[in-house]
Amino acid sequence: DTQLSTKLTVRDAVDEVLGSESTDSTLKASLSTHLNKENTEIVEKYRGGKVLHSAVDVADLKRNYSEFDGTVEPNPIKYILAPYPDMEPKITGTQAGILQDNSELWYRYHLLWLQAGAVDVTPEKFFPYLRGSRVRWYTNPKPGEEKKHYFRDVADKVRGTLDGVGDAIVRCENRLQDCTRLRNEMPAGETTNAYEQQLPEYMGYVSSCAEVARLANDPPDDEYALFFQGRQAYRYEALCQNMSIGPKTYFKLQLASLPDPKSRDIGHNFAELAVNTSGNSGYSGMNVRTVYKAVLIDPGTMEVNEFDTGGMLKTQGHINEGNITVAPYGSAGECDDYDDRSRLAHANIDLTNTGFHVSTASKFEATGWSNGSKQDWGTSDKDGELSSFDSGRHVVNLASHWGHCGSTSGLPLIFAPDSGH
Repeated sequence: DTQLSTKLTVRDAVDEVLGSESTDSTLKASLSTHLNKENTEIVEKYRGGKVLHSAVDVADLKRNYSEFDGTVEPNPIKYILAPYPDMEPKITGTQAGILQDNSELWYRYHLLWLQAGAVDVTPEKFFPYLRGSRVRWYTNPKPGEEKKHYFRDVADKVRGTLDGVGDAIVRCENRLQDCTRLRNEMPAGETTNAYEQQLPEYMGYVSSCAEVARLANDPPDDEYALFFQGRQAYRYEALCQNMSIGPKTYFKLQLASLPDPKSRDIGHNFAELAVNTSGNSGYSGMNVRTVYKAVLIDPGTMEVNEFDTGGMLKTQGHINEGNITVAPYGSAGECDDYDDRSRLAHANIDLTNTGFHVSTASKFEATGWSNGSKQDWGTSDKDGELSSFDSGRHVVNLASHWGHCGSTSGLPLIFAPDSGH
């Protein structure tokens, strides 16, 4: 390892090697020549210039396992053998071999202990199902309920087993007759595999449903925590669909409802396409209103596909001409005659409690066919007549521009993370 620099003249290590009947005679001579027993130095392991672990002898090296920081797997035998990489079978005696095997087992428990603690603190970093099952382990508590610390309990159990293995290592270091390989003697409920089944798979700060599908084992269509640009601060809740054949990422909206005059609810995340059936408009049917619980996005840019209906909660109404039954998200449109300049349709975009807002790159304009000549137009909403925002651009209210099926919508519609979110 070109990054590894190790100083190794440990008196106890030399005594153990030279006193072992299994040590090759040639190796004994080499060690006697190169390792001065009267010049004991500190064993140090460096990576990037940082001292990760140190000891003045082998026993100290083993006892310090409980304080190991976990960045690199501890392996005391390989420390000693660093200058002799091809000699491990000859230098490793029975006691040393058992100690190495038990230390590797200890380290596996150590990683499980760290993982259980991390799940409890940052659950969004992990796949939301227990390994090999469809059992969700993480749900937000209901109002008035405390969050269950399931993984804190798992961590305590692992720590108890971890300490037991550490004690066995110390006993083996002190007396050969107390040495036993622990890997095959652990109770069924305390093996590393048993504990692993109680922990979810680590995912990290994944940025798309496609990435979840790549990292997890056959993940279902469900809700997942995603992170725009893979950044912890840009977390949002997503609905992942078509996970087995072509994952799609839907941005989950926290509010979804139609306007209700009785309750004075102005409506949230609905779109409308109105129709004027009076006079000579040439249209028939009923206004179309569609409510969205989620919208399809490009997870790399957070641009919304307004015409996708996979995140639709419900829709009502029907315009006969064109067989229209769904209004595109973030759009207020109308099919009217050419002279009526009323505002027949309304729409709402509401990103409250999502951690995102409507980007300033989104320009809301009136588009479609208008005027008696049926010419295509795109009138910019410069005076705010067709759209209005709250102070944080979390809520946008839209009104339609009169037209022969014209609408007001974002061109393009892009979500952006809140500052400091």
